[in-house]
Amino acid sequence: MNTPRTRTGKIRALQESAALFSFLQANGIQSMQQLHEKIADMNSRYYDLRAKIVTAERRIAILTERGEMWEQYNQYKSIHKQLAKIKPEKREQFEQRHSRELILYDAADRYLKELKDSGEAITPKA
Repeated sequence: MNTPRTRTGKIRALQESAALFSFLQANGIQSMQQLHEKIADMNSRYYDLRAKIVTAERRIAILTERGEMWEQYNQYKSIHKQLAKIKPEKREQFEQRHSRELILYDAADRYLKELKDSGEAITPKA
């Protein structure tokens, strides 16, 4: 007697066989050799695409970091300019009040300077 579980298993097996037959037919595969060649080709294309994706992800991470540093530089540039205008006797107090902003500005300034010194074009819009 067929149980519901057995019928479900048979239906699933038939669906898988139909999908496999459809794949073989769509790709003109009529022999095991052709199937092996198709699989090898698909694997090769997969690994080529995967390498391109990894390269693109690395580039995106670099550009994201550069964009964030450029934004940080611009965000705190006015504080840095204010510091240059402060009288010496009030300078220390200003530095204490704005230490976080000044530290972030200096970090971004160093980062962008190193990029520029290494020959990298700093083009935020790009």
